Amino acid sequence: MILSRILWLQGFPEQGLRLAERNVEDATANDLAVGVCYALEVASLVSIWSSDPVATERYVTAILDYSVRHGLAAWNRPARGYDAIRIINRGDVGKGLTQLRNALDELPATSFVPYHPFMLGTLAQAQAATGHVAEARATIEEALTKSERDEERWWMPELLRIKAEVISLAEGGEAAPTAELHLQDALAWARPQGALSFGAAMRNRPCSVVAAARTGRAGA
Repeated sequence: MILSRILWLQGFPEQGLRLAERNVEDATANDLAVGVCYALEVASLVSIWSSDPVATERYVTAILDYSVRHGLAAWNRPARGYDAIRIINRGDVGKGLTQLRNALDELPATSFVPYHPFMLGTLAQAQAATGHVAEARATIEEALTKSERDEERWWMPELLRIKAEVISLAEGGEAAPTAELHLQDALAWARPQGALSFGAAMRNRPCSVVAAARTGRAGA
């Protein structure tokens, strides 16, 4: 199942999503509850990362329902976070932000939780988007710390990209040099992984933020 995540990471989201779908079908056929939850979780995540709202709703709804029916709280708790991210991504940031905060509060603070830095990164983005920039800065630092502590460093490029966004929003034109350094660090983390998806995100998303910061600095 890890291969579908790797395919997405290397810049093949459609192939990754197709493989995730086959994994769900195989796990369902074997009818092992934990295996089904694992397959549904990976499919949910690859769908979110691939910006496929239809697949995201299908798989997130499925893991929520399945984990409740089988009493698998360890899978249901993070799934509520994925559902909150689904809501944020469809544009209802305020509702999703509240739900994501609540979901993260239910996760163990000191134990390893897969994809916890990913959820914290999304929380930081939602906080920044709703004007809670100071909270966003604290959250992204927490995400970076957890990523390092739990050795989930494969998500580090995205967290650094988000940090560049948040700093740019917080500090305006003065942030451009610092934001660019974080983006360079993000690329340095992404290249050894062959993580083309992160590289594309950094080319397409943060440029406008950094450009806006530069404009603000020039006009100051």
